Amino acid sequence: MTRCSPGIREKAKMGVLLSLAEPTGPMKKEAIAEGFYKTDHGDFPKLQILTIEQRFAGSRPHLPWIDSTAFKKAKQEKGKQEWLF
Repeated sequence: MTRCSPGIREKAKMGVLLSLAEPTGPMKKEAIAEGFYKTDHGDFPKLQILTIEQRFAGSRPHLPWIDSTAFKKAKQEKGKQEWLF
């Protein structure tokens, strides 16, 4: 199994894996090994695994309400806007 932290490739602070099957023991161990993302709203697992069945049953990932650092702000364009048509 290749170890892939949620933050390595996508530079994400957290990740959620949605799976068709129950996670294996090694998958659960790897998710736990990632640790926690600490916010003002509490600590959240950095890597969470949910099955499709759990999701359809109403389970949701445990995520912080708002983390403004998770989103990049778009640069504001200056100048006159062109017409579309």
